[in-house]
Amino acid sequence: RAPVDFVISAFGLAVSVIAEDQEGVALQMREKGYPPAVIAQAQEVARAAETVFVDDFKGGFRQLDAVNAKYGSAPWFKDVHGDFAWFVLGHPDAQLRQQAAQFDWHTPFYYDPMPTLRADRVPQLWIVGGEDYEAPSAETSRRIKSLIAGGLPDTLAYYPHAEHGMTLFQTQADGTRISTRYEPGYFAMLGVKQEATPAEVQ
Repeated sequence: RAPVDFVISAFGLAVSVIAEDQEGVALQMREKGYPPAVIAQAQEVARAAETVFVDDFKGGFRQLDAVNAKYGSAPWFKDVHGDFAWFVLGHPDAQLRQQAAQFDWHTPFYYDPMPTLRADRVPQLWIVGGEDYEAPSAETSRRIKSLIAGGLPDTLAYYPHAEHGMTLFQTQADGTRISTRYEPGYFAMLGVKQEATPAEVQ
């Protein structure tokens, strides 16, 4: 809304909040080695959890109960996470209703950013990571490439091995990630002169 010379989007998204969660579930389940059929079931579970958020914790519990009953005993169920679906999975309805106020985020879950991005003529630099669980980048990358192909003055910088924050990481035996360092060249791209380790940046 204000006139600017350029925009930098660091590990941002060009998809809706719901699409973000769905893509996150797919990425996480794929990296755990699950086949497409299981990934589709995991996304079905996530959709039910997402419905509870969209309905402001006033509805969606029937769908959530149904997928819990259908898939709750499946060995992969514990691995369904997403960006926010995991908040409600595995919790009884009464507990979720009691905690509803803390999730009252007024989030426009189905907001589509593409009309705004197509109409904007300000040069944009989009920096995304291929291993980003919090902001999965596959669809965003595809969309930014489509804007570039359409003639917009945008640039996409894709780091295939970076997670959220543009950090590289080591995966522990239990599947958790330990950040090790920032992607080389990331801070230079932002105009920061000296790179630092993750622990040195606040």
